[in-house]
Amino acid sequence: MKHLKHIIWLFLFSVLFFSGCYPLKKTPKGKYIIKKYEVNINPKNTKINSSDLAAYFPPKPNKTILGVWRLKLGAYYMGNRGKNNWLNRWLKNTIGEPPVFYDLSELKNSALQMNKFLHKKGYFNAQTIYTQKFRKRTANVSFYVDLGKPYTIRSVKYSIPDTGIRKYILRDTINSLIKPGDIYDEYLIDNESSRITENLRNNGFYYFSKDYILFEIDSNGMDKKMDIFIQIKNQNNINLPTTSKNIAYSKLPHQRFFINKIIINPDYKPLAKNLNSPDTVLVKVHQGKKEHASTYYYFVKNGKFKVKPKTITQAIFISEHEPFSLINLQRSYKRLNSLRIFRFTNIQFDTIIQHHTMADSVKKLLNCYISLQKAKRQFYKVEIEGTNSGGAFGLGGILNYQNKNIFRGAEVFNVRTFTTLQRIQISDDLNKGFFAFNNTEYGFNINLIFPNFLLPIRQERFPKFFEPNTAFNIGYTAQNRPSYNRFITTGSVNYSWKTSEYSKHSLVPVEINSIKVKGISSAQLDTLDPRTRVQFTNHLIVDTRYTYIFNNQSLTKQKNFFYIKTSIETSGNTLNLIDQASRGKKTEDGKYTIFGIQYSQYIRGDIDFTYYRYLTQKDVFAFRFYLGVGIPYSNSEAMPYEKAFVAGGANGMRGWGFRQLGPGSYAGTLNTNDRIGDMQLEGNFEYRFPIYGSLNGALFTDMGNIWLVRPSSSFPGGYFKFDSFAEEMAWDAGLGFRYDLNLINIRLDIAIRLRDPAKPRHNRWVLKNTSLRSLNYNFAIGLPF
Repeated sequence: MKHLKHIIWLFLFSVLFFSGCYPLKKTPKGKYIIKKYEVNINPKNTKINSSDLAAYFPPKPNKTILGVWRLKLGAYYMGNRGKNNWLNRWLKNTIGEPPVFYDLSELKNSALQMNKFLHKKGYFNAQTIYTQKFRKRTANVSFYVDLGKPYTIRSVKYSIPDTGIRKYILRDTINSLIKPGDIYDEYLIDNESSRITENLRNNGFYYFSKDYILFEIDSNGMDKKMDIFIQIKNQNNINLPTTSKNIAYSKLPHQRFFINKIIINPDYKPLAKNLNSPDTVLVKVHQGKKEHASTYYYFVKNGKFKVKPKTITQAIFISEHEPFSLINLQRSYKRLNSLRIFRFTNIQFDTIIQHHTMADSVKKLLNCYISLQKAKRQFYKVEIEGTNSGGAFGLGGILNYQNKNIFRGAEVFNVRTFTTLQRIQISDDLNKGFFAFNNTEYGFNINLIFPNFLLPIRQERFPKFFEPNTAFNIGYTAQNRPSYNRFITTGSVNYSWKTSEYSKHSLVPVEINSIKVKGISSAQLDTLDPRTRVQFTNHLIVDTRYTYIFNNQSLTKQKNFFYIKTSIETSGNTLNLIDQASRGKKTEDGKYTIFGIQYSQYIRGDIDFTYYRYLTQKDVFAFRFYLGVGIPYSNSEAMPYEKAFVAGGANGMRGWGFRQLGPGSYAGTLNTNDRIGDMQLEGNFEYRFPIYGSLNGALFTDMGNIWLVRPSSSFPGGYFKFDSFAEEMAWDAGLGFRYDLNLINIRLDIAIRLRDPAKPRHNRWVLKNTSLRSLNYNFAIGLPF
C-alpha cells in the first residue's frame, strides 16, 4: 500500500508536469501561445478599471488550472498526433482546445475597440498602446491606457412641450443618472432614456417608449464641457407607427391610461375552444379596505373554482380606476408565479376610449386580461443516497409528496418521510444491527404553507409586495444508536415575508421540541458530567427565533454576489419567568420542569456569509464564513443536542466525516454522534471550473472546528480559549467533481486532512502520513454552499 501511494503521487505529478510543458514543445516555430493579458491605466484613480477593458481583449488564452497547467491544450496536441482513430478524435475535439496564438492584427483591433469604449465613457483623448514579451514560446501582452482629461457635463436642460408629462419628468430629476459636474457617459444616457420611459409608464403613459426621447449634445471642444438637451417629443398620430420621422411632425399630447376592468381566466387552456360559451359566467370579487374605494375583479367561471378567487386577487397589484403601472404589472407576474400553482401567466391590455358629453372630455381606459394556466397539483419523488464518511458507510431513502393546492387557496402541503442506515465502528459487544447497520434513523416531516399571514387581521392591511407566508410544521424522528435511543417530536409556526427584492425575514414565534431518551440507566447517567448528562435525559425546548436573509444574486445573469443569513434564538425564558413568579418547585438538581420534563434555557445566534466572484461565466471563486455561538444558562448546563453545533461532513469540514471533528483538540473515542459544541467557527474556499460538458470540477480547502463554552470532563481539550483556539483549527483540502443536471448537482468531494487538532500539539500537520485510506469521500446532492 505504501508503494502504491508513491506510484499514485508520481503519476499525478507526471500528468500535471506533462500538461504544463508538452503543449509548449509542440508549438510551431515562430508561433507563440498567449499566456496572459494585462491592462495598465493612467491615472489609476478613476471609474475606469481593467475589468471594463478586459472585454475587448483578443481571443482568450487557453484555459489553465491554477494558471499553470494547460490540460485542454495538451489533450488537443495529443489527439492531433498519430492515427485519426476514435481516441485521438475524442482527445482533440471533445476534451481538447486548439491553441490561441499571438496575432498582431488582433492586438491592433483590441486597442481600437478600447479607445471607442473610452470615448463613449467621456475620455475622448484616450490613447491605448500595447507591448508584448516573448518567453519559451509564450507571449505576455500588456495594454497601456492613457485616459487624458475627461469631458464633463456643464448643464442638463429639458424641452417638453407636452404639459401632461412635463410634471412627471421634472419632479423625478433627482433620480436622474446624468447630472452637471459628472463625466460624460454615453452608456448612462441610454440608461437615462430607459429610466424616463419607465417612470412615465409607471404613471399611466402606457404607449410611451424611448423613441420619443431625443438627446442633443453640444460641446465646443475647448473647455471639455458638454451641454445636454433632452427633448421629449409629442405622441405620434394614432394611425402612424412610432418612427423618428413621425415624431418630428406629431403634435398630439401623450395619453394617460387608467385601468377599466380586470378580467381573470383562472382555468386557461391554450388549445381549448368555445371559451365564451353561454355557461361562462363573470363573477365579481370585492377586495379592499373599508375606508378605500372598492376594487372588482371579473372571473371567467367554468364550473367550480379550482383556486379561491381571493387567493388570486391577493397576488394582483393592478387595481381598477388606477393609472397603468409597469412596476405593478411586473409585481403581479412575480407574485402569481410564486404561488406555484400556475405554470403559465399572461397579462394583456386592450385600449378603450369612452366619449363623454363634452367633446373635449375623453377618458383613456385599458381592460386588463389575465390568463392563468394551472400546473400539476400533486407529485411525489423518491431519493436514494449513499455516504461513506471516514469508514462509516451509510444508506438513506427519502419519499416526498407535495400538493400545491390542498385547500384551493394555493396552500403547499409537503410530507417527507426518511430512513437512514449507517455503520459505525465500535466495540464488538455493541456491533449489532440490521444488516450490520448499527445506527438507524427514521421519521417524517409534515409542512403546510399558506400564501398569506394567518392572523386575525384583514389581509388587505399587509402590503402585497411583502409576499407573506405562514408555515406550520410537524415532525417526528427516531434515532436508534448502539447504546441508546432518542425520539424527537417537533412542531412550529413560521411567518416569513420580504421587504425588498433582496431581503427576506422569518419569525418563528413558537417552536416546540420534545426529546425522549431511552436505553440509558441511572447508573450510566451518574457517571456523566452535567453537560453530557442532559443529552441523554428527557428534555423540552420551547424557543422563539428570528432570521434575516440578504441575497443579491441575479437570476438573469451571472455576476458577483454575496449571501448573508443571520439568526437569533432564545428558549425557556417565558417558562422560567412563570416558574419564578409562581415559585414553582425545582428538581434535586435545582432545575424547573414542565409536565415533569426539564426545559432548556439558552440564547443562540449565528451568521453565515457566502461570497461568489465570477472570473468567467463558468470559473468562479466561492468563499464561505460561518460563526455560531450558543450560551446555556439558568435552567440549562449545556446546549441541547438538537441546537448544538457539529463539524465535518459533505457541507463543512470535508476531511472529516459528519460529527467526527472536535470539540477543540478532543482526541477521545467517544461515539461520533455525541461530538457537539456550543460554538463553531469555519471558513471554506472553492475554485470551481468546467471540465467537460455538464461535468465540473472544484479545488477546495476548509478550516474550522467546534468548541465548548464551558469546560467538560467528557471532552478534555474541548473548551474554547482565545489564546489557543487558532492552534485547534482543523484544515483540509481536496478535489471535487460535480455533474450538473440543471435542477440538481450530483457531487463527489475527495478531501485529505492537512492539520488535525486531535493530534499532539507539535504533531498536528498530518499530510506526511497520508495514504489512500486517509482520503475522505463525500457523496452529496447540491453544492456545499
